[in-house]
Amino acid sequence: MPPPEWLTVLAASARLGLSPSAVAARASRKGWPTRLRSTGEPEVEVPGSSLVARIVAVDAASEEAMHKRVAQAVNKVDRLDATQAREKAYAEERAALRAAASTKRPWWRLGR
Repeated sequence: MPPPEWLTVLAASARLGLSPSAVAARASRKGWPTRLRSTGEPEVEVPGSSLVARIVAVDAASEEAMHKRVAQAVNKVDRLDATQAREKAYAEERAALRAAASTKRPWWRLGR
């Protein structure tokens, strides 16, 4: 288990994903040691177990979000590849039709 860390209430709220008042209430309820910094900001000693649980949850959430973004990017690339293949096939078809049309004689010159 990691060692406890002394954090300001604001820093602890950011690390734990709670509001500053919720961190202060949790510190009071669970008996976490508190002290005042020289600047007058309150600090709490957050147990390492609380920090580890939050880090694992954040890592899992960020990893899931990353997987979702990667899947979206792959889908977008696949759609672009399919669009390019379709456009290429249409261009080849148009070129073949133009080549076939240019070999035909115009209708007004058929009788001559």
